Amino acid sequence: ALLLVGCEINEDKIAATSNNNSNTAPPASISTNTLTITPSLGKILNAKVTLKNAKTKAVLGTANTGNLGKVNFQVPKDIKDVLIEVSGGGVAKYFDEAKGEQDLPSSVTLRAAATAISDNSNVGVSVFTEAAVQHAEKQPDGLSKTENINKANGDIGAAVGISNITQAPVLIGSNDDYKELTDDAASAYALQLAALVKAASANTTGNTPALELLNKLAADLSDGI
Repeated sequence: ALLLVGCEINEDKIAATSNNNSNTAPPASISTNTLTITPSLGKILNAKVTLKNAKTKAVLGTANTGNLGKVNFQVPKDIKDVLIEVSGGGVAKYFDEAKGEQDLPSSVTLRAAATAISDNSNVGVSVFTEAAVQHAEKQPDGLSKTENINKANGDIGAAVGISNITQAPVLIGSNDDYKELTDDAASAYALQLAALVKAASANTTGNTPALELLNKLAADLSDGI
C-alpha cells in the first residue's frame, strides 16, 4: 500500500569541497558550514552534484556521489540559500525500487532548493524537491527569493503529507536495506518514495518506473496542488 505520511559574495571567493572528488576548495580565511547532500531516486551512485547559490546561481562547487550515494560540501557561512542539482550520465546508476539497479542517463537532473543552511545540515533531493523547485521557479523572482523556496517546499510537503521534504531520507540501494529502516522520519520518507515507485511500476512497461515517476509527478505537483 502507498502510505502518505503525514548575502552574496564574489564568485571567485566562494567554493565548496566534498569528500567525493570535488574540484574546488574555499580559501582558508573563509568561515564555512558543512553541508551533506543526500539524493534519493533509490540510492544514486557516481552522479555529479552541483551546488549553487540559489540567489545568484553562482556555482559553489561540484562533487560526485561515488559509491556512498551522498556528498559533503563546505559552504561559506554567508550563503544560506542553495540550489542542488544531481545529474546522471557516464557510469551513474540508481536503485529503482521496483526494477533494481538501472543506469541514470545524462538527460536526468534532480534538484532541491533549501534555505537557512547551517553547520551539519543534511539536505535530501527527491522527486518532491524537484517539484518544489519547479513550483518556486514559477513565482515572481523565482529561487532568488527565500520566501518562494520556503513556500514551495511547504506547499509540496502539504500536498504529499510530508512535513519536511528537504530532510534526508534513508538511502535504499538494495532490497536488504529495507531491513535497516526504523520508526523515524528519514525511514518513513524512504518508504513513501519506494511505495510511489512500486505503484508507478504497475502503470509502466519499461524498466525505469522511477524516472517516469520523476518526470510526471514533479510536473503534476509543480503547481503546488
